Amino acid sequence: MASNTPRLNLYKKDPVADANDTFNITTMLNDNWDRIDANVVLVSEKGVANGVASLDANTKVPTSQLPSASTSAAGIVQLNDTVTSTSTTQAATANAVKQVYDAIVSHSAETIDSAHGIKTTSDITLYVDAVNGNDSNPGTQSQPLKTIGAAVSKIKNLVIEHTVTIQLAPGTYTENILIKNLIGSGSFYLKGASDLAGASSYTINGFVSFSGCTCLVFIQGIKVLGTSSFSSAIDFSRCLAGRVYYCKIDRSGTNATTNSYGINIGANSFVFVVNCDISNVTASGIGAAISVFETSRLYSSDNTGSGNSIGLRASAGTIMKNGTQPSGAAAESTNRGGVIR
Repeated sequence: MASNTPRLNLYKKDPVADANDTFNITTMLNDNWDRIDANVVLVSEKGVANGVASLDANTKVPTSQLPSASTSAAGIVQLNDTVTSTSTTQAATANAVKQVYDAIVSHSAETIDSAHGIKTTSDITLYVDAVNGNDSNPGTQSQPLKTIGAAVSKIKNLVIEHTVTIQLAPGTYTENILIKNLIGSGSFYLKGASDLAGASSYTINGFVSFSGCTCLVFIQGIKVLGTSSFSSAIDFSRCLAGRVYYCKIDRSGTNATTNSYGINIGANSFVFVVNCDISNVTASGIGAAISVFETSRLYSSDNTGSGNSIGLRASAGTIMKNGTQPSGAAAESTNRGGVIR
């Protein structure tokens, strides 16, 4: 009896059982030819656009006939074993992924959260040299940075659990320094000389501002000139523990017009000022060598200075004094419940 072939479904007769059947041109001939024509691949259709792939000598489809993958289309992709590639058409190997994984795991104990960054694991010293430095340098003693701001940018995301120091070389640094949100149980130093006599060799022609710091922050052995565009030469705001040692402040020519301060402590800060010289702080409004306000506390010990409008000023804050203090036209001034004792 009649049957169909398994692959192309061609219709065929049994030469014995169907020997007496009438030959049907449509079913026995035309329909079969149509099926063959629909399934055959011409040589001219191999390896061309909208055709079919041809096989190479190894019975494999050549890569030249396969589409490349992209971020918007599927296709073949080359493997890449590096962890620094920026390619969008290559895929990372398992080994490259493992390298990244291992690096993350090695720092996992140090990660605090996305806002705070990485804990220090040892003491850090960054060196800055206004004359011989370069901000593309790593900040080592042999390859110092040029600006203090560049050094500050390298530590701004650290959780300081050790001693972090920015060590200046002698010179003049014409920049304003903003040190914000340093946290941790360690200490930060912005350091020049080791005594008051040497401070003039390390000059910042601008202001230094500390804000939002919870670790112990020091500025030591530096002469700070201030700028007429900012009220304070050295400023602390919302800092739990600040220290100003062996610093000189001379605001001759840099006083702000309305209110001007040598060292200004505010917004619930607690700061020691010891062995400093603060001079020539004057203004049409308030001109104070050392000022404390907004419930802040300050310990002032063995400080000197002259030519100031006011030596010590406490406005809604407390100054605890010991030894000598900067002099002024008025030695002391208090208001809004401020205390000097």
